[in-house]
Amino acid sequence: MLEAGTEKYADESLGVLMRRPSAILHEYVPVLEVTDPTILTMLLADPATADQVVRLSDHVVVVQPAALDAVLARLRTLGQTPKIVQGGSDGARTGF
Repeated sequence: MLEAGTEKYADESLGVLMRRPSAILHEYVPVLEVTDPTILTMLLADPATADQVVRLSDHVVVVQPAALDAVLARLRTLGQTPKIVQGGSDGARTGF
């Protein structure tokens, strides 16, 4: 329950919160998902790739778009065979 006279401030605060974006959508950002979180731990421990990825969860990182080829090459040297899936704005997917 609000005290008398505070409704105005509560309404203003709610208005400010409602105008703030709660999420930002980025297009064309490479996302790497793995079944074994150890793979991401290795990428994050490697000085060549650590600055190129940002961990979102135990199994998912986003990759700097310009560094995607280098990160994929590093995965291959670690004995991984990445499957590349591209999604277009129409939701179409192509596997390589």
